[in-house]
Parts: sequence; structure tokens; C-alpha cells
Amino acid sequence: MKLGIIIDSSTGISKSEAEKLGFGYLPLFLTIDGKEYKDGIDLSIEEYYKLLTDESEVRTSATPPGLTEEVFKDFSKKFDHIIVLPLSQNLSSQMQNLNMIANDFDNVHIISSMSVGPLIKNQALSIVDFAKDKDDIDKVIAYGNKISQSTYGIVVPQNLKFLVKGGRVGPKAAAMADMLKICPLIEYRDGGLESIGKGRTFSKTVQKAALKVIGNDKESNYYIYNANSEYAKDLKEFIESQGVKVTIVEFPPVITNHTGPGALGIIKYKD
Repeated sequence: MKLGIIIDSSTGISKSEAEKLGFGYLPLFLTIDGKEYKDGIDLSIEEYYKLLTDESEVRTSATPPGLTEEVFKDFSKKFDHIIVLPLSQNLSSQMQNLNMIANDFDNVHIISSMSVGPLIKNQALSIVDFAKDKDDIDKVIAYGNKISQSTYGIVVPQNLKFLVKGGRVGPKAAAMADMLKICPLIEYRDGGLESIGKGRTFSKTVQKAALKVIGNDKESNYYIYNANSEYAKDLKEFIESQGVKVTIVEFPPVITNHTGPGALGIIKYKD
């Protein structure tokens, strides 16, 4: 079975990086202060942070249907089956849009993704490896769903202005939290975000979040998601002091648009 993989820019990797892996690529769109960019094509993560300020007006949107259909057509001619790993369905309309277009292709399969960021790339590579000696696409899809749904973590935003802009926190609550130096803990479970508590001071709150995510589990794959935070290396040292290996990766811009710069996340999954 010849298997093709398509990812979107919520992985945090560029189109050129995806193509080197042999993957198809669907850019989400970013609007920053009125100017629109194709994520991962027009704008790198480094360029994104240079443009972003506390006062920036930001917006994200799904890949246009015409572009999605073009990529699906191209891959459906080259491969027996195609698996698409998009941004979590609970964070964007991207997956819903892809499902509608995939209905016109018998060999395009959308994984019910519960992941975000570089984990999607890692899961895509795991699926490719798993599928090497498989002829049953249903088994490959089931494996993809299994590893995607094992994702869990906690995100700690440092700048609440972006959560206010996205409607996830009210302006009065954000002002009070800022005055009292309170940081919210936002749980990432089942592909969605939900506030589960708070802490005092950012550095102590991210350590609290790390301990909660780790628990007694030292076997999962651990990642620090970093939105240009100065605390990322300190958090890595703290987590490794708990006997856990962890890798620092960048939050993709489509997520930083909501968490704001400076946020840190501790995310894990089992393959």
C-alpha cells in the first residue's frame, strides 16, 4: 500500500520542511494588524514574533477550500490512500472543512486529531513507520486515532491580553489576574482547552503545571511548547530534575495567536 500523508501548518513546520518529509501541506491563514499571511509559507515562526506586539490584532482562518481540494487531487493520484492530520477539531473549523472536501475522494481519510503543534508531525512519522508492512488502511487509521487521542497537557499563558481578544477570558478577570500576579492553568485534553485552576507567579505556575502533567508517568513523550518565553530552559531543567526527558519545541503561530507570546505548555503523548 502506497500511503500519503498531509499535514497543516498547525504543526509549526514550514511547507518546505513538510515537503522534505514527503508530506502534503495545507497552510492556515494568519491576519496580523490587517495583513494576511499563509502560515508556514509567507511567514516563519521567527518572522511572526517580530511582527507580534501586545497591541496586535490577530486572527486565524482555515485553509481555503479551493487550495485544500487542489492538494487532495494531487495526492489522490499519487497514492493508494492518504491520511490527513489537521489541527484539533476542538480548536478550529479546519477539520470540519477538510471532512466536507474529503467526501469527494474515496482514498482520503481524515484522522480525528486531538493534537497540535510538532506532535502532529511526530505522529505522522509514527503512522508512516507503522504502515510500512500494512495493507489494511483501517488498521492504519485506527493506529493514527489511538496515538492522537493520547495527547494531554497544560498551557500557562503569560500575557492574558490575547485570551481576552479571543474571548476566552473577560477583560475584568484579566485585569484582576494581572494586578494580583495570578496565572491561569489551561488544560489541553481531548483536543480542547479548559481552565482548571490558577497559580501565583509565572515560574511557579509552570512548575506546578509540569508536576500535574507528569504525575507518576515517566514513560510518555514530553514536550515543552514555547511561545518565545524566557523561562523555557528553566522549565526544562526543572522537568529533567524529576527524572523525565523533555524536548523544547515552538508553539505554532496559529496557537500563539490565542495564548499570546510568552506562554509555555507541557504536553505529552504515548506512541
